[in-house]
Parts: sequence; structure tokens; C-alpha cells
Amino acid sequence: LREGVHVYDPGELDRAEDGGADQESVATALAVHYLQEAGALRRHLDTPWRGRVSVMSDTLQRFDDLQVEEPELAQRGRRIVEMVDRLRTDEYRAEEWSQHLGRPATDIAADLLELNGRDILGFSVWKHAWTLERRADAEPGWTAIEAKAEDRQAAVAEKSRQAKEFANRKHGCRVREMLAYFDADAPETCDRCDLCTSLPRPWAGSHISREGLLESLPTRRILLQLLEDTRGARYSRRNLERTLVGSVGSAEHALPERLAKHHLCGHLAFLGAPGVTQCVDELIEHGLAGASSAEHDGTAYDRVEITDVGRAYLKRIS
Repeated sequence: LREGVHVYDPGELDRAEDGGADQESVATALAVHYLQEAGALRRHLDTPWRGRVSVMSDTLQRFDDLQVEEPELAQRGRRIVEMVDRLRTDEYRAEEWSQHLGRPATDIAADLLELNGRDILGFSVWKHAWTLERRADAEPGWTAIEAKAEDRQAAVAEKSRQAKEFANRKHGCRVREMLAYFDADAPETCDRCDLCTSLPRPWAGSHISREGLLESLPTRRILLQLLEDTRGARYSRRNLERTLVGSVGSAEHALPERLAKHHLCGHLAFLGAPGVTQCVDELIEHGLAGASSAEHDGTAYDRVEITDVGRAYLKRIS
């Protein structure tokens, strides 16, 4: 972080490939939290970073009315409308708009929010940036930060242990224990949970196993079919793997709509992300798919495409 107050795109702070994953975003947010607790930086109000500006039919007329009361705001608003026309897009991109208008992104966003509040312009935001102030005279207390991180890790591990213990318990009453957790009165038995009643378990004698399910999955066919269906679309390998796992992501890191709605989305969720990655590696190793690199907006990412050999194999097994 640079000294002073600056605006940062959270996705750029962790430099995660292909837009970042939720795990990296959480880690970066925790790092900012610990540095803030240590007094090394201060987090100000977030600022709009990506959004959409809607010019209404009476926007120009409203600017004329605003000119009487607040001429400077009206003038800045007109420049925004002129720029929307010049760029031929209503998508708000903070860095680009700041360069075109020669003003800080925080000031432009403040004007857009004000004009939206007055119903002069429409402004919807779907991504925010962090406004962080790095103090030059405050060196982080790394020992204290490390201790806090270890305490948090231990607390999460303890909660996980308690949850597993609760699930594997063979006696008592689950409802009673949950109510006791919230300091609520509870009967000795609830006569509803599996520990208080003899619930039927039709799956107890099943011969189904994880290994059997893995062997029965048409993994290669599913992988190759997705690669064939998206041929030429230039999706990243990461997003294709997320599609098969069914990880559609949050609003900030959402899958492209075509992938999120693809009929194979989530079909290999049983394998998990590492399993899908391994299967893609095997396709590449056997020449059924090819790996390559590409670049988008200055960011490099990995791609994977079906080969002619893979297409012939898919046709044979379909």
C-alpha cells in the first residue's frame, strides 16, 4: 500500500489469477482488518468502482433547473453525460472515467450518487473499491498480528471440532443441545431427532461407495463436452473448472451467464475443485485437450481447448 489515502480495487490487491477467488478475497480482507487493528492503516468509506449510469429523458432539462441552485454540480453533471455519449457506453469504470474527466474517482462517484439521489441521473453500483489510508509513521506490530491470526485459526478449528463432535454423537438429544447453546430451556428428550428416536436408515445396507461413484462418473465425456460447447469462446481454464464444480461465485466474481446456465454446470461437483483440475490435467496429458495462455485487459490467464483427437474421442463415446 502506498503512503497516504488511495483507492484500491480489492481484486488487484491479491493479484489472483483470473479475477481472484473467494478464498484470496477473504485473506486480503483479513489482512486489511489486522493492519487496521494494529493502527498501521485506516479504512475509509468504500467508493463505487463499477456500475451503470442511466441518462433519463428529462436529464438535460433537470440540469437547467439545477443550474440556478448549484451551477458547479450542474456543469459537472453535463460533462458526465457528454462523456457517456462520447464513450458510447453507460458502464461506469472508475479508473477510466477518472482519466477522461481529470478528477478523482471518489469525487466523480460522489457527484453520481448525488445526482441519482435527486433523480437527475440513474446510478447503480455492483462493485466497490477500498479507500485505505497507509500511515507512514506506523509500523505494523507483526508479532501481535501473527498472534491474532493464530487465535482466529484456533477458534475456527475449535468450532469445526465441535460441529463434527455434534454430528457424530451417539447419545443425548440434539435439540436439547442446540437450545442449551442459546441458553434456552429444553426438555430432556425431544422425541424428534435421530438420537431420541429410532429413525429408519434405508441407506445403511447400501453398497454405494465414493469410489464406486467416482468410477461410474462419465468424467471425460462431461469435460470434453463442455470444452466442445464453449469452443472459440475464450473462457479461462479456471472458469471452466468452476462451471463443472458448480461454483458460480459472488456478484463480484460471478461466472459468465452462459457458463452458469450451461446444462453441465455442477455435474462434477462430487469431485471437488482439486479433482476437476486433476481430470483436466489428464485430458491435456493424453492429448484430448490443449493448454495455452491468453491475455485480457493486460492480465494473463490460462486456457484449455479440446483438440481434434479429443473431438474424435468425444464423438466415439457419446
